[in-house]
Amino acid sequence: MQGYEYVYERLSNILDGIKGEKSYRDLSKEIGVSAFSLNGWIRRERLPTINNLNNLAQYMGISLYELLTLLFDPKESEQTPETLYSSIKGLSFEDKLKLLKYISDSIREEYTTNVQR
Repeated sequence: MQGYEYVYERLSNILDGIKGEKSYRDLSKEIGVSAFSLNGWIRRERLPTINNLNNLAQYMGISLYELLTLLFDPKESEQTPETLYSSIKGLSFEDKLKLLKYISDSIREEYTTNVQR
């Protein structure tokens, strides 16, 4: 579909974030959509229906409105804790530990900077 490159890119990033080490077939079952539909999104041949977007939002633990904003609002770059969490659900345990270390280091650095002021 022409003109939806941004939406496809955001959808691809979201799917990659929640997929983790699962197969796309397993992911489609968990989301509650057909493997055919999910494959079409990945290959950028079709956009999800509103019902499938709702299934995806529920799987991610966010509202449909939040998902639509993430997909269709190019100005939307701020992540919420909920959307970030949904992006890491599919990570392996080891990758989650790495992420936890990054977050801890970031908080420590920010705290140290603010205390020194």
